[in-house]
Amino acid sequence: MTSVTMFGIINAGGVVCTCPPQASSLEIARQIGSCRPKVVICSPGILKTALEGVKGSVLKDVPIAVMDSADGKQEVRLLEGTSLVSEKKLDLEKITDPDVLSKRVCFLGYSSGTTGVPKGTVPGPCRRRI
Repeated sequence: MTSVTMFGIINAGGVVCTCPPQASSLEIARQIGSCRPKVVICSPGILKTALEGVKGSVLKDVPIAVMDSADGKQEVRLLEGTSLVSEKKLDLEKITDPDVLSKRVCFLGYSSGTTGVPKGTVPGPCRRRI
């Protein structure tokens, strides 16, 4: 589900911002303040830490979704139960201009913080096959 979810976010014009699964609630709160997500998506195993991170962040009302692909499931649901997986097809922007694609940020990975506070790093521009 991770790859499909990430491609969905990117194709919808969003930016994927990752956090290591061993991150503390404090690190999650700091990252939320830094990247200002529209939704936090986590696995069931780190839900408690994600809830604490959101509670301790500047965006205390950011929605949390749980992605679960255990036992053949393929779910991404908000905590109140609404599924983020749909059969609907969206009319997404189709970017074919290589110059536009070469400047578009689609992924923001956070470092582990081994040399200081974790920070977002852009590995390079998003490139899609045309």
